[in-house]
Amino acid sequence: MRLKLVPSDTSFDFMRLRLPAMGFSGLLVTASILMFALVGLNLGIDFRG
Repeated sequence: MRLKLVPSDTSFDFMRLRLPAMGFSGLLVTASILMFALVGLNLGIDFRG
C-alpha cells in the first residue's frame, strides 16, 4: 500500500497569488532596509573592548 499525501485531482492556482506575494515580499525587504538604516547594527558584547 502506497502512501498518498496529495490526491491526484488536486488543483491549486499558484500563479494567481504571485502579485500579492511579490508585494508582500517587497514590503518585507523595504522594512528590513529601513530598520537597518534607522536602527543600525547591534554588534553586542563581542566587539566591545
